[in-house]
Amino acid sequence: MPEVLEMFEKVRRFEGLRRIAYEIGGGRAVDNTRREIEATRIAIARVEALARRVPPTAGESSPEATRIA
Repeated sequence: MPEVLEMFEKVRRFEGLRRIAYEIGGGRAVDNTRREIEATRIAIARVEALARRVPPTAGESSPEATRIA
């Protein structure tokens, strides 16, 4: 019986590695990364578009504030 438990422990240690190998081998990790990159690209584009619509104010990022300083 102890031999079975030892074998189970050895297999359990490699479970995380097996999952990673499965995802990479199946291409799921690559597909997930591509989706995350695309979602990030879209989010950045939206933020930049919104930033272009906001008029500058007298804050630190305003061109007027840099001229006064």
